[in-house]
Amino acid sequence: MKNYFILALLLIICSLIISSCGGGDGDKVSQLSTLSTPTPTNPSQTGYIIIKVKWPQSNISENEVISSYEEEKDLIASMPSDAKLIYFDILDINGNPFSPSINAMILYPQNDEVKIDLIPCAKVIVRAKTYDTDSADPTLTSHLISIAEQKVEIKAGYNKVDLALGDYQISLTTATPGPSDNCDSVINTNLSIVYPTPTGTPAPAPSSHPVENRQINFAVESIKYIGTEPGITPKPEDIVMEPTQLPLDGTGAGKVKVTAKIKPIKTTIKATLDGTEVTNTCNLEIKDTTLLIFIPKGNLK
Repeated sequence: MKNYFILALLLIICSLIISSCGGGDGDKVSQLSTLSTPTPTNPSQTGYIIIKVKWPQSNISENEVISSYEEEKDLIASMPSDAKLIYFDILDINGNPFSPSINAMILYPQNDEVKIDLIPCAKVIVRAKTYDTDSADPTLTSHLISIAEQKVEIKAGYNKVDLALGDYQISLTTATPGPSDNCDSVINTNLSIVYPTPTGTPAPAPSSHPVENRQINFAVESIKYIGTEPGITPKPEDIVMEPTQLPLDGTGAGKVKVTAKIKPIKTTIKATLDGTEVTNTCNLEIKDTTLLIFIPKGNLK
């Protein structure tokens, strides 16, 4: 009898446990996924790139490229010296954004590395835009300095990318003044962004393009008298330049007129892009063009 009682008690307990299991849909927990961090259904179908930057403000290095190579020595970047923000877009091979969009940003001086993840395994365009503002708004086209892009075949895992972001170049060309210039010489000035040839196996570097509406400042770096008169020591103020602060036009061009108070002289003129350390120099030799006419005394009347 005792055994039957124990068996009945066990049957009652089991029935209670079974009736309490299960439940409706309201008991399920859904895994949320935001647009900014989408979770791929198959991670093997996506790849990523890691981009590191050496900002030119802290380590000026010309003719280098932004790179996503694994070796630390290759993870370098050169860009216009007043660059403060780089905005990256990953586009499909036709130049259209993905949905959701895939982008990233590196901001000076807070960041020097960014990982762009969940890129579909396909041919894509990696585009980098360089700005001279620290605003996080990539629509500020007036602050856009340069654009570079590369077509990349994305594979699962880590991918390499080279992007030549370019740097400023000041071109100075001396010329004979025109009839209305009223000076001794002219310096024709042009400012452009030029792109170095990337290392590795990247896409070809973009063509150079002019930079408009910037200012070039001019100063006399050296001056030397090359005449035969003794005791003449010219000073920088003996070179007059108009203007010394040259606003470039919409084509990135401008002209400076140079006049020497003392002749003949050799001088070196230095041009600096306003607000940067970008410079170039040109050498001028201004000769004494005074015309002396000697008339024999016997011919004077």
